[in-house]
Amino acid sequence: DAARARAASLIPVLLESCAPETPAARRQAACYGLGVAATALQAHFAPYAENAVRALVQLMAARPDASTTAACLPVEGFGDDDSDYEDVSDDEDGNAVQEALVADNAASALARVLVVSCPDAGAWSLWVQYMPLLADCTEADAALTCLCEGIRTGSLPAPLNLVVSCLGRCAVALKAGVH
Repeated sequence: DAARARAASLIPVLLESCAPETPAARRQAACYGLGVAATALQAHFAPYAENAVRALVQLMAARPDASTTAACLPVEGFGDDDSDYEDVSDDEDGNAVQEALVADNAASALARVLVVSCPDAGAWSLWVQYMPLLADCTEADAALTCLCEGIRTGSLPAPLNLVVSCLGRCAVALKAGVH
């Protein structure tokens, strides 16, 4: 099958690109690619899910302290469209911003992988504890949608106390203008 053949050549490259020594922009793109691959390949992604979860959780763990990366905020005069947001985070060399973007893309990709291939309660718990995403507004929207859908359908296999705490953090972030 063509999908399996493409996955067999693409996904190992994406997983290798998640290595900590890989430049941040490439790690961010690899995370995004893993999420897209999981969504596109559905059941064909299952053989790669365990390694993808491991790589994405490792990248999420490297998230910089939220106090060092200001969240993306609405651009004055624009609406609620994702394109109406800019990343206002910065530090002198941009490293914290890049690492925060990598971590947010890893979290968003993890949700996509878990939805299609791996209903692992432990991994879902880590994802819920990571929320909210702070650096990447587009991925933050996707993650909040995933969280709400999981709650609505009862398909989020994380402990209720973690979900309630997550909702509180997300509400505080939304009130502050963060996604």
